[in-house]
Amino acid sequence: MLLGFRLKPVGMPPQTRPRPLWPTGRSCEKNPEILPVKSPPCLALADEKKNKNKPNPQPRTMLDTLISNKTRLKLLLRFFLNSGSRSYLRGLEEEFGESTNAIRIELNRFEEAGLLVSAMEGNKKVFTANEQHPLHSDIHNILRKHLGLDKLVEQVVNKLGNVTRAYLVGDLAMGIDSKILDLVMVGKYIDHEALDTYLKKAETLIKREIHCFVLKENEEKRYLRDYPRTLLIWERN
Repeated sequence: MLLGFRLKPVGMPPQTRPRPLWPTGRSCEKNPEILPVKSPPCLALADEKKNKNKPNPQPRTMLDTLISNKTRLKLLLRFFLNSGSRSYLRGLEEEFGESTNAIRIELNRFEEAGLLVSAMEGNKKVFTANEQHPLHSDIHNILRKHLGLDKLVEQVVNKLGNVTRAYLVGDLAMGIDSKILDLVMVGKYIDHEALDTYLKKAETLIKREIHCFVLKENEEKRYLRDYPRTLLIWERN
């Protein structure tokens, strides 16, 4: 018997062979000699509609592919995107929404590898990135690319031309992954119409929603002091 096909019964002429019926009761108009086994037209159409309604899976990023452990990736972002970041086990548990044990295992691995250093503050063991580690700057640069910060500078900051400094604020500045990127630019004579065009293109490239704030230099310090963490991502030489 051929896999996937129904063969003509031996000894029965094709003219007298009864046509098979689909579950709907309609006769099959396929070649009676060899019938491929597949869904009836009505069911195939239903399957096609069902597949169209399924959401497309989100493409995996470079780091998602290289680092399958989500806790490990979160810790890299938390400590190495903004090197001044500090945290402890219970605080990370609340941020990540994961078990203390899973986070503790990864923290210990990072510390044993020399990527993190720790110090006791009261009864808390506080972790920070080891800025003296030979891979520290490489990890930081990879994370910038992962978040699309280099593309952001290229597509928005550089094209505007009148920007003095650009900062990352909000969750991402604290090393907490977010689909919203809060950008603060300091400069004068900013073309807001052009800025809007550049931001839309950048959002498509980095696949994040960008909230942008433009400040004058005399507003910079007063505005930024309201944020617990800021990350300078570009400065004019």
